[in-house]
Amino acid sequence: MLNIVWFKRDLRVTDHAPLVRAVEAGMVLPLFVIEPELWAQPTHSARQWRFVSRALAALRTQLAVRGAPLVVRVGDAVEVLESFRCQSKQVVLWSHEETGDGWSRARNGRVADWAEEHGVPWFEFPGAGVVRDLTPDQDWAAAWDAQVSSPMEEEPEQMIAHGITPGKVISERLLYLDEDPCEEIPAGPNPAHQLLDSFLGARGANYSHEMVIPSKAYEVCSRLAPHLAWGTISTREAWHKAQAARTAEESPVFRKSIESFMSRLQWRCLFMQKFEDDPEIEEHCQIRAYEGLRDRDDPEA
Repeated sequence: MLNIVWFKRDLRVTDHAPLVRAVEAGMVLPLFVIEPELWAQPTHSARQWRFVSRALAALRTQLAVRGAPLVVRVGDAVEVLESFRCQSKQVVLWSHEETGDGWSRARNGRVADWAEEHGVPWFEFPGAGVVRDLTPDQDWAAAWDAQVSSPMEEEPEQMIAHGITPGKVISERLLYLDEDPCEEIPAGPNPAHQLLDSFLGARGANYSHEMVIPSKAYEVCSRLAPHLAWGTISTREAWHKAQAARTAEESPVFRKSIESFMSRLQWRCLFMQKFEDDPEIEEHCQIRAYEGLRDRDDPEA
């Protein structure tokens, strides 16, 4: 049996439930699919791909030292998954749940249809503090608190070698992305942890009141946004480290800043939850009464 761990926005080995459960089940194929159609969407850019490609290189190294390097394929996710199903007698798919835009929801729907058609078990795990199928009587904040404060998953130490050709991480040029001169951001778990440590250690001391000052925000803010977006560090790990720092901090000002940071971790997840609950806000106003208030064809607007 081949356990495919489908990495999407969780490019790490720490606190990764699908990876841990798959390793417990047997041989694991860690997989990232470079989807040209996804990268052709207006929400994606060369600067993002450069970040992701470097994060993939770091992830491949982390997985390789454990015995099973990351496998990268280019193409449609369903077609890639089907190719591995045809090569193996039995496959099981493991991944985190994903809250994305209409394109990714449609793709995930096609993967679900493929899995059902071929009898492939697909185990999805909650991620990023989002509660799928949240009901009106559920307390989202309580669920979020329980999720982020729960123990982190331990890293797998050893994995069975899969013997599959890893494949190349292609360049932005081969994805036909427009030239993007934006400064490159260090990617991968190590840069993410370095940013968080420096923020909780000193940089974030005045975060609570200087984060809104343009000349100071870059220095005092965590700068974790791309790392949280692509999962080189989990929200839960960031929360655990912040909680430990808040407990140990003696300065009331710094402690307030850490609390502000922790609240913004929750806010980030809250707005992802809004998108999970009402995906139509990608195309429509969250408050429907505002529809038509502004002429959307007016470039000056």
